Amino acid sequence: DQTELQVEDSEANKLAEQLRSLSTQIEALRFKFDSGSSLINHAEAHAQQVIPLILDLLKTARLAGKMPQVSISGAADETGTEATNGRLAKERALAMRDYLLTKGVPAVVIAVPMPDTGRRDERSIHYQVDLF
Repeated sequence: DQTELQVEDSEANKLAEQLRSLSTQIEALRFKFDSGSSLINHAEAHAQQVIPLILDLLKTARLAGKMPQVSISGAADETGTEATNGRLAKERALAMRDYLLTKGVPAVVIAVPMPDTGRRDERSIHYQVDLF
């Protein structure tokens, strides 16, 4: 029936728009670290922003028949050596992953790719959302 197909298309379009919006919101968030540190301090405000978005993303993606993956990349500024910055960036990403896991974000949603050591003047976490 034509009406039924239109309703399904409309619902699919709404879900796709929700997924785009959630992805954009997650990718815009940053968590700043102290210089030379991978300790997660004072992260409650960040958690209150990012965790509901990730959980909404997971729920919405499942409704759309997709599986989300949120990649967490650590970054280090250029003040240390490349080796030191690479280690620090990876430690920051792993620290945020572990923190989010303790707050109830499912492990299947989170990935930690290679660290980014080339970001000038950044000591933060960056998120990227992919849908499969």
